[in-house]
Amino acid sequence: MSILDVNFGSETRSLLYPILSYSNVESILISFPSNWCRGIVAYYFQVHVTKNVIHRTIYPTGSTALSFGCDYNKPEALFFGMSTFPREVEFPISGGHYFVTVFWPCMAYAFFPIPSSELVNRNISLDEILPRESERIKERLVFSKTFQERIHVFEKFLEGRTALLGKIPDRFLSLIEAIHHNSDYFRSEKLARCICYSDRHIRRLFLKYIGVSPKLYTSMVRHQKTLRALNLNPHQDLAGLAFEQGYYDQSHFIKEFKRFQGSTPVQFISKFIRIR
Repeated sequence: MSILDVNFGSETRSLLYPILSYSNVESILISFPSNWCRGIVAYYFQVHVTKNVIHRTIYPTGSTALSFGCDYNKPEALFFGMSTFPREVEFPISGGHYFVTVFWPCMAYAFFPIPSSELVNRNISLDEILPRESERIKERLVFSKTFQERIHVFEKFLEGRTALLGKIPDRFLSLIEAIHHNSDYFRSEKLARCICYSDRHIRRLFLKYIGVSPKLYTSMVRHQKTLRALNLNPHQDLAGLAFEQGYYDQSHFIKEFKRFQGSTPVQFISKFIRIR
């Protein structure tokens, strides 16, 4: 058992997403994107799903994902919207390889223009989003022979859609960046004045590009920072960690942790973090 911490630090935008708990019960390959799209894609992974393991838990990370089932007879492509609670997802094919792209927050909207609020805790076929392009990209990924070849094919697909990136306001991206650096910053009136948006307009932008309210999103950011802190030091005092991350008290910390992770902090440490 382990957790995946995708945080490039100074190499790119200092985003803390996604920090994802996962179980190594299947063979899994993980790779980071090319330099040109590191601000768009968080990471790629390819997993082989056996017929005995056809369910997987999606945890709230603030991210969205595009999953391709690489079955020659029935290729599948599903877009997974943001999760706000741990949810079990059944794979459409019982067995085979899945190639998955995990996007940073906001970025999927630029390529697949559906209001994000319509996709929260849902998944939708890529055929419905991009009917003309879906079959072509599915076919190319299915016939790619290696994980790295699939990454190359997918990045070529993204490259043809980069012109759509301009539709997300820069000031909104700056707001997201500020929240990732300090999840309490959104509550500051200074921030709203700084970007010259009203509270109502900020909420509207969040629902459009992220899918959830600013308050829920900042709670998810705080939870991800908490996971990272636990991974770096699982022996630390939990009451002190709760105070450090800005929770009202330890009860608030445990309640919110269970909401996003489905377990208490102590249960999480024993299950997902290898004590060093």
